[in-house]
Amino acid sequence: MDNDFLAHQDGNSRLHFVYRSFRQTMVEILSLRPEEVTPERRFDQLIPRAQRRRCWRALQNAGRPLPNLGLSNVMLYVVAFLVVAHVAALVFLFNWTAIFNAIVLGLLGRSATRPLAVHPPRGCRTIEEAVVCITPFSREDYKAGLWPPEAIAAKVRWLVAWEALLPMDAVTDETRLKDVFG
Repeated sequence: MDNDFLAHQDGNSRLHFVYRSFRQTMVEILSLRPEEVTPERRFDQLIPRAQRRRCWRALQNAGRPLPNLGLSNVMLYVVAFLVVAHVAALVFLFNWTAIFNAIVLGLLGRSATRPLAVHPPRGCRTIEEAVVCITPFSREDYKAGLWPPEAIAAKVRWLVAWEALLPMDAVTDETRLKDVFG
């Protein structure tokens, strides 16, 4: 995808409107210069790890429907292993009804690891991905001409990448759904 996709959209695109508004919110919350907030910039480059949860929450509270931050893959696997291991031990030591403890242990694991969740989720790692993610598509906007073909293509690429667990730039106009989903 073209790194300047959002920056060079004409002002009549819904994506461009959301990008400008999102960039202004980022500038205000993070005390950045507007030129620092470009479509290709990654959140982990813009927001220091120690401040990421606070800033992400501030973006969400400012009306930006961003998905929640996540754990690193390693931490996620460790927590999942610990929950499964404890449930297996309970089932082995007591009986199969102990498997219901998986729900409680899972919720405890989630609440205990929330402070460690500082990684932007897949599909929202760059400003461009976040803007495409949070921009709603409506028929009224389409009829009003606010969704040019390249903006629709970007939204479809984002949706396919999200569902296929791929980075957005891995899905191009030439990508076939058969190749992505099998």
